[in-house]
Amino acid sequence: MSLLRNLASGMRSLFRKEQVDRELDEELGAYLEMAAEEKMKQGMSRKDAHRAVRLERGSPEVTKEIVRSAGWESLVETCWQDVRYAARTLRKSPGFTAVAVLTLALGIGVNTTLFTAFDAVALKSLPVTEPKNVVRLVRTLSSGGQGDTRYAFSYPEYAYFHAESQVFSGLIAASWPFRVSAILPGQANAGSLASEEPQVIQGQLVSSNYFAVLGTRPIVGSLFLPVESQAPGTNPFIALSYPFWQGQLDSDPQIVGKVIKLNGAAFEVAGVASRDFIGTANPPIVPDFWAPLGMQAQLLPGEDWLNQTSGYHVQLLARLERGTELSQAQADVTVLAQQFQAAEAQPVQDKTVAITLQHANYFADANDIRFQAFVTLLMVAVGLVLVVACANLANMLLSRGVGRQRETGIRLAMGASRRRLIQQWLTESILLALLGGAAGLFLSLWTTTLLRLAVAPVIQGLFGINPSVIQLSPDLRVFTYTLLISIITGVAFGLSPALQFTKADLAAALKDEGTAFSQRTSRSRLRDFLLGAQVAISMLLLISASLLLRGLLKSQTADPGFETKRVFPLGLYFSDDTAKSNALATRVISHLTELPVVASVGLAHNVPWLGTWTPPVRVEGTSAPPKSLPWQVLANYVSPGYFSTLSIPILRG
Repeated sequence: MSLLRNLASGMRSLFRKEQVDRELDEELGAYLEMAAEEKMKQGMSRKDAHRAVRLERGSPEVTKEIVRSAGWESLVETCWQDVRYAARTLRKSPGFTAVAVLTLALGIGVNTTLFTAFDAVALKSLPVTEPKNVVRLVRTLSSGGQGDTRYAFSYPEYAYFHAESQVFSGLIAASWPFRVSAILPGQANAGSLASEEPQVIQGQLVSSNYFAVLGTRPIVGSLFLPVESQAPGTNPFIALSYPFWQGQLDSDPQIVGKVIKLNGAAFEVAGVASRDFIGTANPPIVPDFWAPLGMQAQLLPGEDWLNQTSGYHVQLLARLERGTELSQAQADVTVLAQQFQAAEAQPVQDKTVAITLQHANYFADANDIRFQAFVTLLMVAVGLVLVVACANLANMLLSRGVGRQRETGIRLAMGASRRRLIQQWLTESILLALLGGAAGLFLSLWTTTLLRLAVAPVIQGLFGINPSVIQLSPDLRVFTYTLLISIITGVAFGLSPALQFTKADLAAALKDEGTAFSQRTSRSRLRDFLLGAQVAISMLLLISASLLLRGLLKSQTADPGFETKRVFPLGLYFSDDTAKSNALATRVISHLTELPVVASVGLAHNVPWLGTWTPPVRVEGTSAPPKSLPWQVLANYVSPGYFSTLSIPILRG
């Protein structure tokens, strides 16, 4: 209750200052009058009584200041006075203010740009209900395997975890996105005809509780919610992603109930997911549709994911029970994984040592220590740019402070405390830094746009990620980061000059502001240190940038071991029908070879550097101990013309 009274009293003092001052004058006057009456009762005259009270109690103005300073509102009022004084001071020097703001905008803007990218990649949670409770399961393998193997599980493992775990309120499974041949229905808009030409689209197989656990709501229709016990192959429904529905189907409002043929199998559209739902794939590739895992045999014939324990085709995500600690959940699911492996008929070669739970962010690999080390290195580099800006501004303030030394000396001589003057100096530097931070934030909006334009084609080509998934627009974390770094920067470059000038010799400052003090300042170790730091850090950044540029130029001319100048990749999609695929491949090679501008043609499942697979192998005629792990190799399916097309020499055979 007393806290509320203090708060209300302080607000009243701030917004009704004249009334509060009148009441304080009346209260002090009444108190002095009472004290004077006591003196008069002792035989003093009225004039002598009032004079004695004033001598005993001191100046009423001093008493008023003591009363005002007792409340929290005095600190707010003092800070506001300092801000107004700092604003007037900066307005008097527009040239200095402009240079300082531009310098800070560059340093803070670069840091904000990098943090915005880091925030989009590593800090943003998936757009689902209560994302803090959603975790991704990551396994630690006895072989030390990295990459996608850490996130891959078999469907029987998922079924076992789902049935036995007591720490999850929901557990879901989702495959990696895959491509299928699709024949889309006719559009609802006039003039649009049904498309009988197959298109290649991306899909994802998910468990039946996928949307329910994530809390995703449809924008059109409903998202499939079949029971787990439903027989495989009896649930031919799909849910469409918003980008696919909007782009490929013209936002058809009558899409629900229409049939889309996927790899020859008919699927009925159940609904469309919300606009912001991007799925749970890692990396965040937004599929065009989601289908139940029970329909795997119809979409991807030739494999049996539902019963195959040796095939790791799905990623697992879970929603923690309320009140469940992350460590408790990790221990529980690790025990379940080890129990599952121990119960298998055939021993697992690459055993699960432990399962960790990661918060489900956009990019799961952002938790990788190598990624974090890389980001730390970048943050240090751009942080050094800000350090150079701070050192430069500190020197500018030291030089500018010479002209204000007489003012500082007068204020000290009039009784102002050193702490009060330091507070005013810091207020001025922080205000300057906030102006630079605001300018840097606007600059970062432009630089992040350039960054997105430069990086988008790369990530789309390498990973198939739609650039729209990576939102580089600033959010609350970015604004908070910019505010904090601006305040810290203001203190960093303003504290040293404040300490330097508030300890000045009063006699020298009042007598001559341009001789003794300026000579002492010019020989200051602080200025020498700041100048040396600027030069050293600038040289470090220039050398680092030169080495990076040199490496980039060398990478453009380095020999990768195969032909790059006259080779052009062409993406093709083959159906799961082996006979048809082989016939199509033969026709493609034949037609391309007949072209006069084509010297040779080769087919490959993956182009160089953009994907391989790692099957376990055994060398014929060799045996290995039962507990040893199979050898892992990087493999790729290629045609006979692959090596000649890329000019890769064959050493043997």
